[in-house]
Amino acid sequence: MHRSATPDVVVVGAGMVGAACAEALSAAGVRVLVIDRDGPAAGTTASGEGNVLVSDKEPGPELDLAVASRAEWDVVRGRLPEQVADIEWEAKGGVVVATGDPEPLTAFAAKQQEAGVAAQVITPAEVFDLEPLITRRVTIGVHYPDDAQVQPVLAATALTATSAVAAPTSVSNGPVQAHATIVKPLTLTKVSDMDFGSIVVQDNGTASLSNAGALTCPATLTCASTVRSTLKTPP
Repeated sequence: MHRSATPDVVVVGAGMVGAACAEALSAAGVRVLVIDRDGPAAGTTASGEGNVLVSDKEPGPELDLAVASRAEWDVVRGRLPEQVADIEWEAKGGVVVATGDPEPLTAFAAKQQEAGVAAQVITPAEVFDLEPLITRRVTIGVHYPDDAQVQPVLAATALTATSAVAAPTSVSNGPVQAHATIVKPLTLTKVSDMDFGSIVVQDNGTASLSNAGALTCPATLTCASTVRSTLKTPP
């Protein structure tokens, strides 16, 4: 007998923001359900560059959020399951340069340093060492070692996979609704023993979904028999 429960929180949207909220709530022990009409990272997130930057922000609330976000990425990546942990994270740093008067850039860097950002003013020669193909008109540079980049689709998908139901679906206390969007294969990740309508998440694993809507579960998962008639892909 598995404990039946409804989600504590429903997150609408499986882009980067929704996925991050779902992962954080799930890590805090909250039962989370993510719903999205198209699937993980199917909207704006898929068009993003995945930059995680502190170099391009003036001191203030936006920079404070960027610094906190950069630090949180290290924590979150440590929580990702091994099978989805490769999100192409690159802590490669960044360089901002001036090709004219160096004073505005050095003044900007000084303000960021006062706000706690690692912003190192470097010479043109040091810039060329980091970026050999950059224009030789550089007069000054600032190196930001904390700038990073992530593959946004992989990141959003991985974050969503750590919540109670990895593939976003439209769920009620009954069966999964016919208009639900299902990602194939359907990865079910255990947070706790929960009954989401027709699928009981008993353990981690991957289930395969046919075009006809038939779900085949491995031995590590328990799937109610009604799922074959109630879990459908969009027409």
